[in-house]
Amino acid sequence: MSGAGELAALLRRVQAAVEEKAATEACRDAAVQFARIWRSNTPVLTGALQGSERIDSVSGGGTHAEATLSTHEPAYASFREHGGTIRVKRARVLTNHVEFFGRQVTQAGSWYTRRTLDVSGPALEQACRDALNRVISEA
Repeated sequence: MSGAGELAALLRRVQAAVEEKAATEACRDAAVQFARIWRSNTPVLTGALQGSERIDSVSGGGTHAEATLSTHEPAYASFREHGGTIRVKRARVLTNHVEFFGRQVTQAGSWYTRRTLDVSGPALEQACRDALNRVISEA
């Protein structure tokens, strides 16, 4: 096979690999990177909220893919993100077994997910570039 023929065959392999899996590979790598940054911004008391944040799915193919990440503690996540007031419903007072907070406690939001969105762009772009380079080099 001539040099031009070998180059054409290589380019066809690269094209096929990019069309088949570049979007999902890039999306998966970006989701992993986002989850890492998200968890580093998550307020930690017991670790339950941080431990509930995960990548639920990565789907797609061709030139489009999407990832779904979520917390599996949505009420607590919303409270930590936006803030709010917790009021006693069954107990006499609110407590974390160390301190007593009275009949209600109000807390300002920490906006940890918003902060993650604000700072994660460059890392996600790099994750996508790295995934594309990997798909091309493995073709």
